[in-house]
Amino acid sequence: MTYKIGAALVIALTATSISLAAPAQAKELGGVDVLKYCGNINNGPLQGTVGTRRDPGNAYSWQCTYQGNWPDPVHTKSVDMNRACSQQHGNGAWAKPLDPKNAYSWRCYR
Repeated sequence: MTYKIGAALVIALTATSISLAAPAQAKELGGVDVLKYCGNINNGPLQGTVGTRRDPGNAYSWQCTYQGNWPDPVHTKSVDMNRACSQQHGNGAWAKPLDPKNAYSWRCYR
């Protein structure tokens, strides 16, 4: 009798802990508009030509590029994909690549 009660208690506690430990399913909000993010770095539009550059085989290679002055005519700044998603979809949005070897696989979630 004690064995049955103990086994039932272990099963109930295990089921409860499994259901509590499972993360909620995040909702995909769409892709990341990197060019828009790059145009609004530092809470305002950048002066000059704005663009992006990346290694297509590396999701973490995105950079914003913008026109500077001689002797440094091109400036770069790494893209904060989480911040880009927040700007695009509001607070609480975050970014994750579907494939770390694909620069175009970033998606925003909440």
